[in-house]
Amino acid sequence: MNFKKLSKKDWISFVVVIIVVLFIIFQFNISKQKVDLIDSAVKEVKVNIVFPQKINKQTELVDVLPESNAILFVYEFSGDATAEINDITLRNDSFLSTTCQNKILRSYLDNGIDIGYSYNIVNTTKRYSIYLSKENCLK
Repeated sequence: MNFKKLSKKDWISFVVVIIVVLFIIFQFNISKQKVDLIDSAVKEVKVNIVFPQKINKQTELVDVLPESNAILFVYEFSGDATAEINDITLRNDSFLSTTCQNKILRSYLDNGIDIGYSYNIVNTTKRYSIYLSKENCLK
């Protein structure tokens, strides 16, 4: 290709193509970094926690899973208070502020990685989930 003979329109097209290619490469690298960070976090948790991990009399952390844009903490909930868990309870201000103020979880949120919580109600098919993003913590 003889660059001296390119017209102004050809140069603009050439530059646009280069910008698009760089943008795609940049987006791929960001996505790969997120996936690597999520996978690394999940592996670290699984190395340091024996599952199931008893949280309280009615709640156990049973797994931590990587998702495409989130780290998902999976709990089992049992006992008399199962009726108390619902989407409204999971979204209350206390739940949000506790999660958003946790320095480790906040660092993931600040890097664009959501934190998910899934509560499976033992002996039922009920499951309640919530995903928090950085935007939830800014409210």
